[in-house]
Amino acid sequence: MFAVVLLPNFRLQAALRFRGELHALPVALIDPHEPKSGVLEINDAAAAAGVSAGQTATQALARCPSLTIIPRSPAQEQAAQSALIEISGTLSPEVEATADGFCTVSLRASRETNWQTLGELIIAGLAALSLTAQFGVAANPDLAFIAARQDRK
Repeated sequence: MFAVVLLPNFRLQAALRFRGELHALPVALIDPHEPKSGVLEINDAAAAAGVSAGQTATQALARCPSLTIIPRSPAQEQAAQSALIEISGTLSPEVEATADGFCTVSLRASRETNWQTLGELIIAGLAALSLTAQFGVAANPDLAFIAARQDRK
C-alpha cells in the first residue's frame, strides 16, 4: 500500500501560511522573476470572482478589482516542503518527496491498517502548521495520488 500527502495550491499556501488576514480575500500568486508567466495559483475567493490561473495580472485585476496579488516565496515553499516531508515521515521511513507539495509514502512496513485515522492524523498535523493537506491511500503510488487529489473534506 502507498499513501500520498498532497498540499493543493502548494506555492500559494506557502506564501499565505503566515498571512491569515488574506485567507478570506481573493488572492492570486505571481512569480515576480517571470512576469510573463501570469497568475500561477489562486484561492477559492479569487476563483469565485472570475480569476483563473494563466491570466495576466492586469486581466485578473479587471475581473476582480479587490484582488490581492502576492509574489512567490521560495523560502516559504522550502519551509512548507520540509514540514510536509517531516510529517509524512511519521507514516513510514520510506518517504519520497515526489514533487513540490506532495510526498509518496510506502506503507509496506506500517503496522497501521486504519487508513482513515492515519490520514486524519496527518491532515491535523499539517493543519497545526497552517497547511491544508489532502490524503490518499491505494495499492500503487499513482492511484494514491488520484485518491489524494479527490480528497475534498
